[in-house]
Amino acid sequence: MIKRYFLPALAVTPLLALLPALAAAQTPNLPCRPAIVYHTSQDALKEERSINQLAFAGIERVKKELKVAAREYFAPPGADLAGALKQAAGEGATVVVTVGFHAASVLPQVAEGAPQVRFVLIDGMAPPLQNNLTSIMYKDHEGAFLAGLAAAMQSKSHTVGFIGGMDVPIIRNFAYGFLQGAHYAEDNVKVRQTMLGTTDKAWTDSARATAAAERHVANGADVLYPAAGAASTAVLSATQAQKKWAVASDLNQNAAFPGTVL
Repeated sequence: MIKRYFLPALAVTPLLALLPALAAAQTPNLPCRPAIVYHTSQDALKEERSINQLAFAGIERVKKELKVAAREYFAPPGADLAGALKQAAGEGATVVVTVGFHAASVLPQVAEGAPQVRFVLIDGMAPPLQNNLTSIMYKDHEGAFLAGLAAAMQSKSHTVGFIGGMDVPIIRNFAYGFLQGAHYAEDNVKVRQTMLGTTDKAWTDSARATAAAERHVANGADVLYPAAGAASTAVLSATQAQKKWAVASDLNQNAAFPGTVL
């Protein structure tokens, strides 16, 4: 049976979503040999404070709770993501996990070529063509709705801002959810929106993210909400420098930006 799951964004994180898939692969005749392919570099993983860090935490939890070894592979933007997935499957993994919509276009072909391996795509939807391919999606708009609600309730200027990373449907879901939440809190609130780009570079374009945050503040926004991958950190830094507020996504950023993150 082809499996696709939709999960509440705030109730379940990627680290929890990893466990059922890996446990399902662990049978007496087929020991669990998990692998994860990150769509980022090893160095960036330590710094970006995004969904990839949650996936990393999930793999660490798998190692501890299921007591199995797990291999990690890195395919940063511009690298051969399909090649990394094939490598993971070819080096003995029984289940291969990857994070992000980027893999949706290549996973069906990879899964077809390795029917003995289970593939799990988190935060992306692959065409349901193979029984060994599972997609796990989150209701991102629901968390973004709450972010918009909190932002509008906190705002003193009645203007809030959203900064998205790459202009793709999943980030549009964040944007629309944020807009609806803000207007639910206050009919007349102004919601300013910016997307950082249309290529993978948008997720790491700190300079453009900083400029976007400063522009929103200059135009009256006093609460910002970034959904921009690694570039979100630049938005939070700029917001802190401007002595405004922010709502963070993916990870709890209060400790990193005290007095700024709601």
